[in-house]
Amino acid sequence: MSLRPPRGPGRFPAALALLLLAMAPALARGEGAAPRRAARPARAMPATPPAPPRAPARVKARARVSGIATVLSVAAGRAYLDAGTLDGLAPGRSLRLRRAGAPAGTCTVEAASDHASSCTGTDVKPGDSTALAAAAPAPAPPPPLPPLLTASEQARRRAALATAPVATVEFTPGPRPGAAAAPHGVEASLVHASFFTAGASGLAEERLEARIRGAELAPGWRLFADASAVARPNAVSERFRTGESAWVEVRELSASSREPGRAFALSIGRVLPWSAPGSTPFDGAQVGWRSGGTELGIFGGAVPDVLTTGLTTSRATAGAYGALESSGASTMLRGEGRLAMVRSPELGTRLEAEASGHAWLSRSIDLSGGARLGLMGDRTAPGALDAARLELSARLAPPLFVTGSLRYQGLSVLGSGDLGAPALFPNPARHAEASAGWDLSPALTLRAIGGYAKDLTTGLDRGYGGPELALPRLFGRRGGASAGWFEERGWAGGRSLWLQAQGDAAWGLRLLSRASFFMDTRPAPVASDVTLGLLASASKDLAPWLRFRLSGLTRVGLASSGAAEKGLGLSLLAALDGSY
Repeated sequence: MSLRPPRGPGRFPAALALLLLAMAPALARGEGAAPRRAARPARAMPATPPAPPRAPARVKARARVSGIATVLSVAAGRAYLDAGTLDGLAPGRSLRLRRAGAPAGTCTVEAASDHASSCTGTDVKPGDSTALAAAAPAPAPPPPLPPLLTASEQARRRAALATAPVATVEFTPGPRPGAAAAPHGVEASLVHASFFTAGASGLAEERLEARIRGAELAPGWRLFADASAVARPNAVSERFRTGESAWVEVRELSASSREPGRAFALSIGRVLPWSAPGSTPFDGAQVGWRSGGTELGIFGGAVPDVLTTGLTTSRATAGAYGALESSGASTMLRGEGRLAMVRSPELGTRLEAEASGHAWLSRSIDLSGGARLGLMGDRTAPGALDAARLELSARLAPPLFVTGSLRYQGLSVLGSGDLGAPALFPNPARHAEASAGWDLSPALTLRAIGGYAKDLTTGLDRGYGGPELALPRLFGRRGGASAGWFEERGWAGGRSLWLQAQGDAAWGLRLLSRASFFMDTRPAPVASDVTLGLLASASKDLAPWLRFRLSGLTRVGLASSGAAEKGLGLSLLAALDGSY
């Protein structure tokens, strides 16, 4: 068989024939579909095959250098580095690269993982590098949570908490909610009051009251004051200040030094004495020495007039006082005493001894009491016991609380010419009172009160009692209501019912309203009367330091017998209270 190449046009060129001859052994081995392809006409092939694609530029592998980010490779304008987020790199960070110690191009991080990242930039080549800031140490893992407490351990801790001692803190009334504190301790009130009674002329009163509670005068010295300026332009004849249309009352005006931690205590001026139970204000001085919970001292001065608070020499007092205080894990005890000579027009010159005590026990019992003895003078009480009292309040269980008091009045200071309103029991008498309350829920409280009193001179007695129901959340967060009924039996008997509502209204107003119905029975010639009483009041804070008050009270006689007469009485009061 001849293998000469074919001739003439339309035949394969000689070079192509020789190429096929060279490929014959591969085709004979059956690679791919060579036999079938051999039967097909061969396509024209270029004389020179194309060059393979160029691999991306890559730097020779080397050990990772801490604190240095190195470009490992560059492809399609994107560089790949051997540092990532754990080295401080993050998308958007711009890198200034160096090459052989000289500045090179710049690169902006595009994406990053823990140990690798990519960036895009100009004039970036493999081997370029940049120094990185030291990576912040990884935060320490949080400590494991303690295991949950068992039920027995929770019960043990609850019992320990219930019996843990709580230090007693002396209560000091602070500013009302929403009002700023008064650091200077200065309070003032401008009051207008009007009184109207059927069949009589009305009475108007303007009153300016000022109270200073420890304003600093000098280092270690404070000012205390309580005074009023009163004007009654249309007053002709008054029970207490006959014929006077204006006056000033000063109940306290003293400079005191009683700073905590100082052993020496002094107060001079019109002093309202401390730790001297039963003592009235006097114009003089009080001096005391303190050590721990003990205080001893002396005091003395002229006592101002009872009604006018004016200076007088007909009344005076002088003596010594003492106080002792002790506190424990869950108790606190405090006792005070006074021994003084007292001179007054009503009782003459006499020796008075008075003591009082207060005990707070186990955070649930509050017990207090006191007694005063009077010797010599123009008048003395039976057994020289002028007065005695015992008061108790206790919370027996979380919802139940009780209060009770016993009082004995052995000396009547004012006689038949009383300048004040006559008392129900002007002579020596015994009084007892008790109340109990039950908090059925935070929104419902039931309370009962009762008492008994007896005049030891005349034998007249009087008993009273009744229930009270309180719904403090009747109006939700706005406020609540309460109602009660009071029954009186004895020489001064009667019955009274009342309904009260209080709470917050619009524009920051605080409102209180009360309706009362009275049925009083008195011995002749007063006899009996039936009266309806209405009370309404409103208050609003105009500023953190200023409050406005407005109230009105009226009593209307509905029925009467004997010498009692139907009548109408009305009193109005408007006041501005400021603090500084």
